[in-house]
Amino acid sequence: MRRLLFIHGVAQGGRDPDDIRHEWIDALTIGCAAAGAKWDPDIPIDLPFYGDRLDALIDQAHHGQDKQQRDVALEGFSSDMLLEMHTHHPGLREAVAATELAATHEAERVALNSGLLRAIAEAIDRRSGAESFLVSQFLSEVHFYVQVPQAQREIDAIIDTAITDEETVVVAHSLGTVVSYRALLRYRTAKIVQHVTVGSPLACSSIRTELGTLENPCPDAWFNARDPHDFVAFHPLDAEHFGAEPPIRNHNAVVNSTPNRHSISGYLSDPLVATAIMNAVWA
Repeated sequence: MRRLLFIHGVAQGGRDPDDIRHEWIDALTIGCAAAGAKWDPDIPIDLPFYGDRLDALIDQAHHGQDKQQRDVALEGFSSDMLLEMHTHHPGLREAVAATELAATHEAERVALNSGLLRAIAEAIDRRSGAESFLVSQFLSEVHFYVQVPQAQREIDAIIDTAITDEETVVVAHSLGTVVSYRALLRYRTAKIVQHVTVGSPLACSSIRTELGTLENPCPDAWFNARDPHDFVAFHPLDAEHFGAEPPIRNHNAVVNSTPNRHSISGYLSDPLVATAIMNAVWA
């Protein structure tokens, strides 16, 4: 039996890490049952929790001396990512075009509060359910991790405490897939037998350009799953959009039944995702 390492994503600050762990296990239990298997409660699991630290770093920056500089950087990152979502996400262009804001401000693309960008953000939140997903929070947390060196150092240090010499199956979600990717590049000799990413934004150009030369740190052992209607994972990790070698195995037909199509419960309850995880645990 191999160990599981869960790496969570955005909007987890303020939560009890045990609640997050149970949420993931509950969803995996459903996925195992759908695949005709049974969850084993004795599987060792680690979940390094960085949500509170990331929130604290963002709050400090909000009140820091370089606040204006940070705001400008976030605005540019957010603009680029929202426009990429608008261009590539199925159905989003139609949803935005239906709003008066988009109809009157299609040419605006400078600030987050411009007509088009505000319309895109509002359309995402409206379709996702604002209580479960806020695109502004997602953009803020992802931007801060990928572009602020201090955030990378501190979040990476938390993850590093959970990298051991045990055979490990890494399961990462959302921003956690960016965090896990960087961790596996740092620890190439770690015994990672499977890297499972779900709802990953790694192929978004705003993130991809921050990663340097793209690699597959787990050759023949990286399984990526996405719901094509997930606003975060609108590109697969394939040759066209990510270009790492050797190629990553993609499962592009998840039907994430949660309101925002991005939540971890809708991914881990997918039978193919659960099978990829459990086969690696028991191989």
